[in-house]
Amino acid sequence: MLTANETRGADSIAGLTRKGYRGISLYSAVGGRCDVDLSDNTNLWGAPPSALRALATVGVTELARYPGAYEPSLRKAVADYVGVSPDMVACGCGSDDVANRARRFASPIRRSA
Repeated sequence: MLTANETRGADSIAGLTRKGYRGISLYSAVGGRCDVDLSDNTNLWGAPPSALRALATVGVTELARYPGAYEPSLRKAVADYVGVSPDMVACGCGSDDVANRARRFASPIRRSA
């Protein structure tokens, strides 16, 4: 892993990227407010009070662990809450992961020869 002071012969961070990627401009979100912004998992209204209460009851070590991508206990809890079976619930690492898996699921299967 490179540190801020280590370049391994690169003049800039751009020198560490693949040549084909260097001309791509960085993503910039459209300015202004919107009702649903999935670009960075923000919530314009802040955390729900019930979530804050739940977080207050959990230990620091539990909060520091990133959950598994397909967390079975979360799938079961969501399924129980909405009254469906856990196999009908999709979990992932952020909205991008869930949307990407849905897109791949709906795309035709490509088989190599």
